[in-house]
Amino acid sequence: MTHTDTPEAVAAWLASTAPAPDTAHEDWTTPLGGVAFLPLGVHFDAIRIPIGLIRAAAGSDNDPEITPVLEELLSGGPVLTDGYRWYHALVPLGTQKTWTRTDAQCVSDGTWLYVPHPTWTSCGISWAVPPTRVGATCTAADVVRLLERTQRTTGTTL
Repeated sequence: MTHTDTPEAVAAWLASTAPAPDTAHEDWTTPLGGVAFLPLGVHFDAIRIPIGLIRAAAGSDNDPEITPVLEELLSGGPVLTDGYRWYHALVPLGTQKTWTRTDAQCVSDGTWLYVPHPTWTSCGISWAVPPTRVGATCTAADVVRLLERTQRTTGTTL
């Protein structure tokens, strides 16, 4: 059985990256799925992956079919999407220092990201794979595996 934390505990962890965590909590209470603007490089970095690469890896552009692929390939690590252009896999703090791939960008200090509440999984900026544990991230190795699957699926070398 996998350990999970309450959504409130995960939300508190995410909000703690902000200079004013209470503001993040307030932002999440706005109607229709509010998002908080949170800085990267505090508890985690993020790998920004173009939506086309995610769809190629999943062999689908249908969100209900993409999510299980992401869950499997990224070992259940948290991934959010804006629904239009990007997916962001949260990865351990410091990943940007060693990230060398050019098909997906690792972002950290100085970058802010719109982040939905951990329970928001539909419409617009939402979690494709929601965070279920405080401190949980995807591994960079799992993201590389996802990107390599894209290369195999599309036959491209990046």
